[in-house]
Amino acid sequence: MTELSRRRLCRHSLAAFTLLGALVAVGCSEQNSDLASVTGTVRLNGEPLPDTVIEFSPTGSTGSISMGITDSSGNYEMLFTMSQKGASLGENLVRITTSDAGIDGIKQLVPAKYNTKSDLLRVVEPGANSFDFEIVVEQGETVDQVKDTDS
Repeated sequence: MTELSRRRLCRHSLAAFTLLGALVAVGCSEQNSDLASVTGTVRLNGEPLPDTVIEFSPTGSTGSISMGITDSSGNYEMLFTMSQKGASLGENLVRITTSDAGIDGIKQLVPAKYNTKSDLLRVVEPGANSFDFEIVVEQGETVDQVKDTDS
């Protein structure tokens, strides 16, 4: 295992434990009828984007943040709590990132318009929801000059 692989494993382990701790604090024993299943895929220039953190944050006055991490195929499933899958119903601001602040060697591959400067919105409806995100970075472009090809 390379040093970079170890750092990524550590980063994602830390992110997962932090996520789970936050989700437990929300209340993992209660079932929430204001949630719906959210799954999808994240791709960068047509290729699956693994080890990517997806955050759904409700824009209204109710609901809590849900998070997911993509697998090696770029697939994700949102978690509301450690034991509850899903995201809050209604409009959610979506943030997508491959980098954690302060971790050396982890490069941000996703443009700021999808994370720190995101205005990407998705409406979570009752039932199953699937949101795929296709991020395109043209050769020679920086991650801050990217076109939004999302639908």
